[in-house]
Amino acid sequence: MLDRIAHGDATSWFNQLGAADSERTGGRTLTEAWHGGDHAAVIAVLDAWDSANAAKAERLRNDPEFMARIEAIRSEIAAQEPGWPPRKSRAAIGERPA
Repeated sequence: MLDRIAHGDATSWFNQLGAADSERTGGRTLTEAWHGGDHAAVIAVLDAWDSANAAKAERLRNDPEFMARIEAIRSEIAAQEPGWPPRKSRAAIGERPA
């Protein structure tokens, strides 16, 4: 992500900051802050995003209505797509081929 920020432009999605994030970067985009050497501010914004995403994921995992909708969608896809969900290959799970 830091590489994308370093090479981003004003239209990159991660440079469209809300008020709290803009305050952390002194009103600059993440790319401007990064190039200005304010790496701590950029990392603080990314940490805040990560924390917010983790909290939202946890709320959704504990929402029985949301999880039921996800399971219904999974079941629908499985009924339409033979062989879904795909099985992991032996190599993907660390087993050696026989």
